[in-house]
Amino acid sequence: MKRPVIFLLCLFSLRLAAHTFRSIEATCPLDGTRFQTYEDSSGTSFGARLDLRKIGPIADPWSLSQCPTCQFPLFRDHFSEEEKKALRKIVKEDRFKKAVKGQPVYFALGVIKEEMQADPYDIGWIFLQASWEVEHESDAQYQFVAKRAMQWFDQAAKQRSDSAEKQKQHQLALYLPIELSRRIGDFKSASQRLAATTDLSKSVIEWLPEALKDQRRLIEAKDKTPHNLGEKPKK
Repeated sequence: MKRPVIFLLCLFSLRLAAHTFRSIEATCPLDGTRFQTYEDSSGTSFGARLDLRKIGPIADPWSLSQCPTCQFPLFRDHFSEEEKKALRKIVKEDRFKKAVKGQPVYFALGVIKEEMQADPYDIGWIFLQASWEVEHESDAQYQFVAKRAMQWFDQAAKQRSDSAEKQKQHQLALYLPIELSRRIGDFKSASQRLAATTDLSKSVIEWLPEALKDQRRLIEAKDKTPHNLGEKPKK
């Protein structure tokens, strides 16, 4: 009698841990286009990589609907009329159309945020997520997107604040370009960035000191493959 109960518990646990999504009909807030797409419903993370992408049965980045007509990424549920007017102007520009052609949806969102003059750290984080979308595409595309993220993280690293959240963002903005430089195979830049991280000697992020040790080891080995936080090196 115990085996069916154990089986059902295991099945229930697997369902809880699964990545699930559903089909939806979305409407573009800018031009009214209706289209079928999907959205992620749930997922479970068992850790993260050195570039902070979550590990496990989970979508990372989370799915983001994109209008098939104007390429606008539906990053919020509601927009004011003033916001819609400004956003319509952005997506109609040739600059936007050219920038997003052949790029993933999070890249399009990054371009939107650039035009909106959003916070540099937030823009860098969006392009980081775009790099996860293209990491299995060509090396050239991954490098292009990763470098865009690094540019914004470098700007964010120049900002300082007394708030704990801004201190964390400042330190992540210093750390993430080390990882991204390593991932694109620019070990010289990664090494130089790592050597310049005096601001991280007393980090407010508890996992960061060990991650820096991992970076040093991987850079010396000229290893540009993805690795996990807390991963034990192979002997």
